[in-house]
Amino acid sequence: MGRTQLVSAIDEIVHYAGADFSLATHRWASGAVDPQGFLLLEDFRLAGSTPVWTYALADALLEKRVWMRQGENTTYTQYTLVREAVPSKWN
Repeated sequence: MGRTQLVSAIDEIVHYAGADFSLATHRWASGAVDPQGFLLLEDFRLAGSTPVWTYALADALLEKRVWMRQGENTTYTQYTLVREAVPSKWN
C-alpha cells in the first residue's frame, strides 16, 4: 500500500515508589520546557551502535535502549531496572 508511519516522540512516565517520573522533554514554541525529563538523565552512552540512556528515579536507576533490527521496519525499546531500593512486587 506504500503507507508510512512516523513516531516523532514517546512521552514515557515511569511509576516507582509511589511517584511518577516523566522521562520525556519538550521545548514548546513559547520557550517553556515541560516535562523536564532531562533532569533525571544520569548518563548516555553507546553500547556498540545501540544508544543507552540511564535515568535516576529517586533511589533507582533505569536503563533505556532503543534499536532497529537490520532490514525490518521495527523499532524496539527495552527498559531495565538496574538498581532499586524499594522491593518490586514483580520480584
